[in-house]
Amino acid sequence: MGLLDRLRAVGSRLKIIQSVRILPAAAPARVETRSVTLAELTTEIKAEEVRSLAGQPEEFAAAFERLYEAAGIAPAEGAWTVFTLQDLLEKEPLKSMDRGTAQKMLQSKLAEAQVAVEDVVKDAVARDQALDAFEAALKGRLEAREALRQRKIAELEQLELELLRLREECGALGKSGESDRRQFGAWKERKAAEERRLAWTVGYLLDEPVITTEPKA
Repeated sequence: MGLLDRLRAVGSRLKIIQSVRILPAAAPARVETRSVTLAELTTEIKAEEVRSLAGQPEEFAAAFERLYEAAGIAPAEGAWTVFTLQDLLEKEPLKSMDRGTAQKMLQSKLAEAQVAVEDVVKDAVARDQALDAFEAALKGRLEAREALRQRKIAELEQLELELLRLREECGALGKSGESDRRQFGAWKERKAAEERRLAWTVGYLLDEPVITTEPKA
């Protein structure tokens, strides 16, 4: 399930962390939230450009950055993206903090940099949309290729059956030829015997042989 689907799964309105307000020393810091709609977090991407990348020779090896570029995700120089946030979370000191403490420190950094939380989430959602669009296009192309393969396999299997039939026919013809030759050989032996009898009989009447007794080529 993509990020956008996961967001939809939790409802149409989401609580977004907006700022950190430091209360008196005796009280813990509290994180304030406000509601935003899913529509506010969704941006328009160039889905068709992303889909066009599917079907190319390197489709399975296409770099995600290339997909993002095709989708038109191009943050301004120095702008915060989901990767900026990811980089902070994977490094100290945030890496070793519990979720609540890390969340508060992040909000402080966002406030200092004058970055809206929604902008970072929008960046993540846009990238997820690009990945989902590419996956859908890739799946469609793979299904089309698989259907073509199955049709080709069926055709080849039919040809294989036809080839088997032809081989059986060839075998039958070969056996028929052998039978003809065998029967012809037997007939020639009978013919030779008959000619010898004729020659023997006529030999009592003529001095010169008139009956052929040698098999003809």
